[in-house]
Amino acid sequence: GQDAIMDASSVSNMLHEMDDMMISSLLSYLPGPKFLLASKVCKRWYEIVWKHDDNEGLWRSLYERDIQSFEPLVSTPVEGKSSIRDIYLRKLVSTNLIAPEWKKIAPQNSRSRTSSCLRLQRQGAAGASFTYQGSSAIIVFGGWTKYNSIENDLTMLVFSQDGKNKLTWKPVKTVNNPLPTYGSTITAFEHPDYEFAFALYGGVYAGGYQGAVSNLHILLPCDEKDEALTESINQTPSSSSAMLSEVPPMRWVKPKQNSSFDSFGTPRAYHTATFFHNKKSNRRQIIVFGGFAEGMPLDNLESAELELSDNEEAASYPHTWSWNEVTALGAPPCARFGHSATLCGPDNTKLIIIGGCTGGHNHKGYGTDGEELRDVFVLDLAVDVPTWSQPQVAGPVPDNCVSRCHSAVCVGHQIVCFGGGRSSRLSDKVVSLDTVKFSWKQMDVKGSAPCARQNAIMLPVDGGSEIFLLGGWRKEELGDCYILRFGGYDDDEYVFSNKKRSSEEDEDWQEDSYESERDLFLKLHPLARHWFIQREEFQDELMDDDDDDDD
Repeated sequence: GQDAIMDASSVSNMLHEMDDMMISSLLSYLPGPKFLLASKVCKRWYEIVWKHDDNEGLWRSLYERDIQSFEPLVSTPVEGKSSIRDIYLRKLVSTNLIAPEWKKIAPQNSRSRTSSCLRLQRQGAAGASFTYQGSSAIIVFGGWTKYNSIENDLTMLVFSQDGKNKLTWKPVKTVNNPLPTYGSTITAFEHPDYEFAFALYGGVYAGGYQGAVSNLHILLPCDEKDEALTESINQTPSSSSAMLSEVPPMRWVKPKQNSSFDSFGTPRAYHTATFFHNKKSNRRQIIVFGGFAEGMPLDNLESAELELSDNEEAASYPHTWSWNEVTALGAPPCARFGHSATLCGPDNTKLIIIGGCTGGHNHKGYGTDGEELRDVFVLDLAVDVPTWSQPQVAGPVPDNCVSRCHSAVCVGHQIVCFGGGRSSRLSDKVVSLDTVKFSWKQMDVKGSAPCARQNAIMLPVDGGSEIFLLGGWRKEELGDCYILRFGGYDDDEYVFSNKKRSSEEDEDWQEDSYESERDLFLKLHPLARHWFIQREEFQDELMDDDDDDDD
């Protein structure tokens, strides 16, 4: 009856009598943004959230709940952050797409005139991000250059570890190089025997988008078994030998393959190739979809599965890749190229296909064909038989966005898309797809933005708190570089520092503050500052959650 109903005073007394660890445990049930907002209730709660000596477990549980299940299978580290609290807060800012800002950058050696490897004005290049010696790194292969050549060179962009955010291009010496191609894919994947590994697949080797191939090559670091190989690489003259000493040579391997159908993969270009590790079955696969070949768009869904072998004496790379056509339930996407395929969702079990074009090539100007697409499909990989679905997506998508040859990156449960479109109607918009609510949102991005383009390389770095953009095409092949940073640049040292509040600030704190909510909120730990900007949005979400609970 009435005795069982606690009024506000009773609740307040109960909370007051709880110890700090109990309060901490209760607060941990709040979603991340609301957890931070709770710290403004009073000085005690502020101390519990930000200064309590024993709350590392609290931050770790929040990280595991809000961040870890959405982490990509192959990720990059958060630069300069060591504590679990700071890593969590940095990623919380990025996964909620707070304060995005562009910045044009000029990595060291990017303007070198002595190395042909560093002339990165190109389109149709393949790129992947990964962790290299504890830092974020990007690898770029081939493409069609500004000089009308098709390349098979390999270049790395390495983020420095000295805290000065220096980026340096480094050409990489390799042997057994694959055929020069553009429109191919290079996919980072988990390999139990190597620090990093990549799979290069497909592309076209001739002008006019002709000559699609189904070649599969594996890129690995040279190891002790490759001493003779490494010696021969190092004897190769180079105009950039000083830089090459910092990057160990790598080797291309043509692996053993078998197939359940006619060929080792379908020849194709401008397709997608996505690494998927099925944790239940422990199967490692690269899932390939779409693209075009000889003027025709494709809708083939195939997988190449890594079959590990214990017979290390059989070959320098003893493992086999098995090709299979993927049988899926549901209505599949139509044939297309230049789309994006992004793995996201809890435990990375949803493959999201966005946009692209129904044409059979990417000719510029006269002769452009095909319908520009802006649809969204989901391939559910968590079930026994993969299943296609097409969700109803709320919110408008700006014209020309997410059509042919756009770029996309997964950040938490959001997919950030940039650029794309046929040559006469290119886009420079940045939009995000919320894969939980399935809604589009055009992002308001500050800073020095890249021009409209298609075919750019866009990859996550710094644990997903930054997105790297390289090159592409707009009237000619581009080679400029940009960083899209969440949390902004102007307040970097303030917003993401561990600086403690001064004694004067502590003395100024009021237990029962009558200051405005904004002033009170900005007195919190600097890492929480950006959350005030999004306060109304989160309050709306809270009301929506309450309505759902009532239903």
